[in-house]
Parts: sequence; structure tokens; C-alpha cells
Amino acid sequence: MKSLKNVLFLIVLLGFVVNSCQKPERDNPWDEKTDPESWAPQNLTITANSATSVTLTWNYSATGHEGFKVERKIDNGNWEMLNDNLNPTENRFIDNGLDLLQHDYSYRVLAFFGGLQSNYAEGMAQYILSIGEIYEGGIIFYLDGNGGGLVCAESDQSASAEWGCYTQSIGGTGIGIGTGASNTATIAAGCSQTGIAARICNDLVLNGYSDWFLPSKEELNLMYQNLKLAGIGNFAGGYYWSSSESSLYYAWIQYFSNGRQYSYSKDDAKLVRAIRAF
Repeated sequence: MKSLKNVLFLIVLLGFVVNSCQKPERDNPWDEKTDPESWAPQNLTITANSATSVTLTWNYSATGHEGFKVERKIDNGNWEMLNDNLNPTENRFIDNGLDLLQHDYSYRVLAFFGGLQSNYAEGMAQYILSIGEIYEGGIIFYLDGNGGGLVCAESDQSASAEWGCYTQSIGGTGIGIGTGASNTATIAAGCSQTGIAARICNDLVLNGYSDWFLPSKEELNLMYQNLKLAGIGNFAGGYYWSSSESSLYYAWIQYFSNGRQYSYSKDDAKLVRAIRAF
């Protein structure tokens, strides 16, 4: 009988030890035995508002914590504290003054109670350039899909400039995307006439950039399709010069009232809008 009592005592004792070693399924942060993952912020989302600002949002279902901490890392640098006492009812944080086009920004958020803290929710900010955005001196009207593209000046450089060198063949100009810069250099070198459309763009220094040029026929059409039709860019409804020559007497223009392109006399005065590549 005594041996039976001893066995029962050992069973009870063993059960007590097992239960004591098990981690409780609780979400109260002040309990140091609680799994830090069980009260960590969830579904961290990092949204780029612009090239200089992001908004962090997250979900949170646990209770009893004192607040959140938000940290940031730039490129491969060290983590820095942005807010070490964010209100426990908050699930949103905005970070401004960034340069998302030149740097990578990583973020992490945790909940805390006293000296205890949850696991981190982590993520990285991603920013994608878009048509119509102001960038590197002008308005984006073309993106090549590899991080490059074209911007145009925010206003016209002339309302009445000739293409230049009427009756003279400049030669060597193209019509495609990516040919405007070489076209402009060719015209400026081969036509000594002053005040012409290509030279206005070639000599332009604007918003800290000096590599402006007159758009080619297809580049000019992209400006019309992607900006003018969207009401962006303060374009007039008149004729704009391209840098694409068509003959001794003519070069390509585009009518920004209806988008039609024409081969027009080089000695006529038309509008000029400079562009640059990035």
C-alpha cells in the first residue's frame, strides 16, 4: 500500500514539473515566459509616398504593451532609433527627408513592456519612378525599365525659334528614342546659325543640369502622349520642333493640339522644349 502511495506521489510530482516547464499560451507582454513572436507587430507594410517620404503601417492584436519602437537602417549601415516610445494605440509611422532614389531604407518595428520586447517586424522601402513626376531637373515622360529615362523642362525655352540652316543638309540625325542628344550635337556642330532650336537646348543650363537637348521625332511624340494628353507640362497647343531632319529644307515638327507630326520648313519659327536623359 505504501508503494502505491509513493507511485501516485511521483505521478503528481512529475505532472507538476511538466506543467511548470511548458511555455504558457498568453499574450501579456509583462510575462517573461511569453513567446516574443506572439506579441510582435504583424503585416508591416512600407509605402513610398514620394522619393523623400514613406509610411509604415502594421497590424497589432496583443494587449498590455507600453508602446512601439521604430528603427531604420540606410543601405548597409547600422540600425538607428527613430522613435523609442510610440503610443501603444498607434499602428502608423511616417519617415520624411529621405532619398529613395539613391539609397535603400530598411525598417523594423517591435512592441515593448518595460525591459521586455517582442520580435521585430521588418521590411524595406521600395520606390518606383513614374511618368509625370519631377525628377533630375524636369518632368519624367519616358522610363526605359532599367532605371533610366527622359525628362523635359517644365516650360518652353522658346516660342519662336527656327530649326535653322534652311537649304543646308545637316545629315546624320535619327528619329528614334535615344537619338535626340546626338541629333542636337550634330546640328549645333554643323549649323552656325544663331538662335536655332537645337542650339537653344544645347546651351541651356537649367535646374543644375547642362546636358539638355532637342528631342527627336519619337521623343517629342512621347512628350505629347505621356504629358500633354494628361494635362501635364504646361505645353502650348502649337507646333514644337524635333531634332530630326527630313531634307535640305524640312525637319519634323509636332502639333500639340492634335498630336500630328509634319515635315516642315526649317526657316519657320516654332516652339522649343528641351529634354535630358537620366
